Amino acid sequence: MIRKTILGLGLCGLLNGSAQATDVVKDTGLSPAEARKAVLDDAIRVNYDTWKKEVVDYDGAVIVLFSSSCPADVNTETTNRNMDIVYIGLMDKFEGVRVNSLPLKFGFYDVCGRSKADLLGVTTTETHMYLDGKEIDKRVGGPANVTSLEGNTKAMSDWVSSNLLNTPVLYKGEQKKVVFNGEYKPQLVAYNQ
Repeated sequence: MIRKTILGLGLCGLLNGSAQATDVVKDTGLSPAEARKAVLDDAIRVNYDTWKKEVVDYDGAVIVLFSSSCPADVNTETTNRNMDIVYIGLMDKFEGVRVNSLPLKFGFYDVCGRSKADLLGVTTTETHMYLDGKEIDKRVGGPANVTSLEGNTKAMSDWVSSNLLNTPVLYKGEQKKVVFNGEYKPQLVAYNQ
């Protein structure tokens, strides 16, 4: 897949250090439009009219990226592009994973204009996690620069694993769960199944 190749080139550079990360991501030519296309190629498009069917009535797990195709400014466009790159990494890592015997769904909701996302309480870039139709956690915002893509991808991967796949994060010998609680930065809390 093209998105795996693009992401692989970018993340390989990130693993080699932040000084090279900017050059590698720039060298891939991954523009905001290309990053969004890669997300839309694999994510289920969700809107207010399909919300109940795709999220509320789904007995498995759904991760929904709320983002805008009409960002308010350059900073928002950069954050959206970087979050798209993180989301591509999540879709790649968890491709084929099942929760409650159903595929883990990745959805995309465009909050631009009259999307009715505000009726769901969303007005900005956010990533929500649902299980059995109920929201279990959400993250607001996304990485502002490419040097934090690797850390963001790792934190969100641990978020998915520890909340949906019963795989705790080990921190100082203790089992932990990653949560965002509506914030940008992750927190580690006691892992209770």
